[in-house]
Amino acid sequence: MQVNNIHLVPDAECWEGPEADPDVVATADMFLGKTREDVVPLLEANYVMRCLDLMGMPDCAFCYYAVGFAEFALQHHCDDENFGVILGALLDALSSRWNRSPWLLRLMWHQAKPLFDELFERLGSAEINTETKAELTQEFDELRAAANGQQARGSGSGLEY
Repeated sequence: MQVNNIHLVPDAECWEGPEADPDVVATADMFLGKTREDVVPLLEANYVMRCLDLMGMPDCAFCYYAVGFAEFALQHHCDDENFGVILGALLDALSSRWNRSPWLLRLMWHQAKPLFDELFERLGSAEINTETKAELTQEFDELRAAANGQQARGSGSGLEY
């Protein structure tokens, strides 16, 4: 399966060889063969924990599901405080992935740019704690800059460029 396709559900070939890592096996058990729509109940049940699963997914699954996690953040949580928590978990997962495989995050970010632009707009209009909003905005700016091959001003997240 191609890593760069955010539109194809990752198949069993993508998840092959997880025997070495019990966390990948558990993640495969939850996500293997499921569409982004199919995993909505998992995200509703515990989005933050599923973001931890996202961090360890194989490359070929990461792009597909990261887009689904971002879509969920926009579509399923109207409450601003919950949006802040959910966006924070997603940005943490994306930052973690950036430090492990920057090319993959860059690829996914560019393929789903309108979605991430919409997330950033939602953050701008969200009525959440000022300090939290500033932190999320900075982390978002750093990821966006990294995806575009730039270093964000005031960068302090530990993203390696």
